[in-house]
Amino acid sequence: MDLHRLSSALVATVALAVGWLPPCFSAPPEPVVVIGLVGHTDDLRCLKDHRMERVNQRTTVGGTAITPDSVDVSRWAGKVVVVEATRAPDHRWPVVEHEAPCPIAQRRSDMDDSGRIVRGKPLPLGTLRVHSARPYDGWKVASTGEHLSLQFENKLKTTLQKVQLTAFYEGCYGKPMGLSEPLLVGTLRGGDLYKSRIPKKRMYDHAGGDRLRPHGAHTLRLTSFAANVYVLIEDIVYQNPSLGLRCTKGGWR
Repeated sequence: MDLHRLSSALVATVALAVGWLPPCFSAPPEPVVVIGLVGHTDDLRCLKDHRMERVNQRTTVGGTAITPDSVDVSRWAGKVVVVEATRAPDHRWPVVEHEAPCPIAQRRSDMDDSGRIVRGKPLPLGTLRVHSARPYDGWKVASTGEHLSLQFENKLKTTLQKVQLTAFYEGCYGKPMGLSEPLLVGTLRGGDLYKSRIPKKRMYDHAGGDRLRPHGAHTLRLTSFAANVYVLIEDIVYQNPSLGLRCTKGGWR
């Protein structure tokens, strides 16, 4: 081995030993496992004459956008999957170019600029590149009279820490307001099964008085964020006709 190759080998060995790698020796992205619903997102583009359009359609898993070169998960749209993926910080989505200034719209405090309700923190992963995917049948919601019965089974070999379930309700009246009820599930080892029942409707007065008004079950959100295993299931249950959820007044989203 000549002196140049010997020096390069010594540099690489020392860099690995101290946990530093120069750009030419950069480590590949660490793989992560994500359990979540397959959905989509987009951007709002403002046009002339106060018109708007949706652009830059992107497929999501657990609310996180996945790159176009990911494996195809569209067959499971609206269903829960488990994927193996890597972060894709180098991927750049198209920049939205508006034709005119966006009109000022009235929105609730829990809505984003596109008018979508934000139920909580997103996965701290940025864009993902999905390498494999399969259905995950560990999440089930059913109607039992005046309640929703739900269950989540940890079908991974990894223990899930700080699992939390939050039930979101929307008011059944004009200009509805939201209501949330968090439930700490705790730790779920591989094979553990969590079951719960929640009312389809809640009576609540946002002013703290006795003017109780109905709020209907709208979204169930289950989360668990770990070092390399993430769960974010945000199930808009009111869209499921088999659950029999009705809101006679108010504008559900």
